[in-house]
Amino acid sequence: MVSNKTCCVPGCSKSAASKFGVPQNMMSIWENIIGCPLNRNSRVCANHFKPSDITSTWESGNGSSQISICLRKPRLKSGVIPINNLSYKVNDINQVSLGNSIDI
Repeated sequence: MVSNKTCCVPGCSKSAASKFGVPQNMMSIWENIIGCPLNRNSRVCANHFKPSDITSTWESGNGSSQISICLRKPRLKSGVIPINNLSYKVNDINQVSLGNSIDI
């Protein structure tokens, strides 16, 4: 079993400081994309996500009354999938069965 301190993506040697758990409702999709079995302890490092997939601040309000707070721990936006630095080319992602469309 892979430790939650290391990235579970095969061949990943960078393992960014931020690692994210696999959302239960996305487990089979992430398994197909990453190409290995995952479990509730699996972690995927930030190197495999687009920067826009990761939220590091919490914001509230609008205009001059808007406040922004840095989160201690970055979070993934809902519904995102790892697509960067995988063992296949991004063009091959069309061959992966996702069950829904994705924005690359």
